[in-house]
Amino acid sequence: MLIPPPPRLCRWEGGCVAVALSLSLCLSTSVLAAPPPITTPSAALEEMIVSARRLPRPPGQTLAAVSVLERTDIERLQAPDLFALLGHLPGVQLTRNGGRGSLVSLFLRGSESNHVLVLVDGVRIDSVASGLASLELLSLDDIERIEVVRGPRSALYGSQALGGVVQIFTRRGGEAGLGVDFGLGSQRSVESGLTIDWQDSGAMFSAALRHADSQGIDHLLADGHPDRDAARTRSLRFTTGYDSESLGRWRLRHASSRAQLEGDVLPFPPLVLPADSEHSYEALRLARSSLAWDWQPLPAWSWHLELGRSRDRRESYGSYPGRYDSHRRSVAWWQELRLGEHGGQLALGGDHHWESLTGSYDARRASNGVFVHYQGHWEPLGLALALRHDDDDQYGERWTFSADVAWQLPRDIELALSWGEAFTAPSFNDLYFPGFSNASLQPEESQSLELRLSGSHSGVGWALAAFHQRVDELISYSFATQRAENTARAQIDGLELELNGVVEDWQWGAALTLLRPRDLDVGRDLLRRARYRLSLDLDRTLGLWQFGGGLEFTGERRDFGQQLAAYSLLNLRASRRLGAGLRLAVALENILNKRWEPAAGYQGQPRGVFLRLHYRLPLAGR
Repeated sequence: MLIPPPPRLCRWEGGCVAVALSLSLCLSTSVLAAPPPITTPSAALEEMIVSARRLPRPPGQTLAAVSVLERTDIERLQAPDLFALLGHLPGVQLTRNGGRGSLVSLFLRGSESNHVLVLVDGVRIDSVASGLASLELLSLDDIERIEVVRGPRSALYGSQALGGVVQIFTRRGGEAGLGVDFGLGSQRSVESGLTIDWQDSGAMFSAALRHADSQGIDHLLADGHPDRDAARTRSLRFTTGYDSESLGRWRLRHASSRAQLEGDVLPFPPLVLPADSEHSYEALRLARSSLAWDWQPLPAWSWHLELGRSRDRRESYGSYPGRYDSHRRSVAWWQELRLGEHGGQLALGGDHHWESLTGSYDARRASNGVFVHYQGHWEPLGLALALRHDDDDQYGERWTFSADVAWQLPRDIELALSWGEAFTAPSFNDLYFPGFSNASLQPEESQSLELRLSGSHSGVGWALAAFHQRVDELISYSFATQRAENTARAQIDGLELELNGVVEDWQWGAALTLLRPRDLDVGRDLLRRARYRLSLDLDRTLGLWQFGGGLEFTGERRDFGQQLAAYSLLNLRASRRLGAGLRLAVALENILNKRWEPAAGYQGQPRGVFLRLHYRLPLAGR
């Protein structure tokens, strides 16, 4: 019995909400935070955002709530992993089943964790079994840029973009050079990496090797047999390509990782008896590959073709032994036509996905989708429309539509209104997991409305968004039928306020999120979603030094019939450039050593320190 069913809402006979039959490492939810720094006008002219419209668009033309973390932000914030880094963005909530290396689940604007589409260089990385992406295994040293789009995007991407899209872009290489990274930290953590980049006459190559070991912490807050739950990962990635005026831009990418993870699993039910916790071991092999071609045969006509493949192989030992091996193959294509100076852009495209799983159970399915997208700008009005049709051999056909309108008001204020339909298809666990599944499940569906104001004045950027989302046909575990059913309904209302600015050598950011995530069937909040979260960040550059810190406040959350206490975390950071290509950085996590509970029965990271050394050696190249 290896594959845990996804973290689903389910109703106990007494009326409270619980997570669906989690016999292994699958629990989920909560955290939020502050926005990235204001982009300077010159940088904004060069920056393009891809994920909001599935095609490159300047930041001012996305007509969507988007947050971007560049490589400079990743280095400045010095987060130890993606769990901590994404917590600096508004609308994001995360949960983790214990310390570093354990299962991470990501939520956008209160939606479920499998309602978020996660892409790496355009390739879906979610497990075809659970629908969750293995964020805990991605190294920040390999990431160049992260785009987080809040709000539904099924009209462009199809299934799973109900809550939004997170796209991670790996390092692009840049100037030829050799990079070495080394780090030491608490819990006997050791990280090391080697990177090489090269480019010449249109050809490029970038590769990296990574290794990370941590003795870890005991994942449980209280345990009848305390221990340390270790994590070890090794990864390889490379990108090669060629840019030609006649043949276009080609990129071949591959990444693979192996991990050995230990963990404590609370049984279900009742999930909160420490003496009954079980110890498990997991061996993971993850791989993804893609071949992308961008071609512009005419100034007003461009093409994109991408072939992708991902594999997720897991073996579990200990209390819940088992294995599975899953594959996903994909083909995506679209073309864009620019319809003159004031005619806007028209995009037509489609994609095909083939998914299979063998192991504790066998399953397979295929889906096809086609979409049309139009976007135009006529000062002071901007408009974007998208329509998509999906056909899946398991759940049939679905149509989704979205519309975004923006008005440029006086004093550089923008008012935007967005409407979107979305859906999330049942995962293989929902459909076929023994003792839990229901092969007749239908996709979960939603309708969303958002009103957003944004602007920039006297060096201060700000954005205020109010959103409403209704989700129907939520998949939940029914104790009456003892299987998953399309029974639950949810309504999520919220407000997001972002502020950020740069004053001389000071850079600051703040984000406040107010959320009301309700299960309409039982009249209670959805599990593990805080009603409020405030995040503050402040950094200062002083010569070769950079100092900074972050303060996070997270409110109470309901979880398995109990209230998880509110908590606050204080983190500090500093870095110094020691010479050409050499940088030393130190990060202090949870310096007040607060005891906090990301999920019922599981503990968050205690006070810790991590020291990193980065060295870059330029190489000959053109």
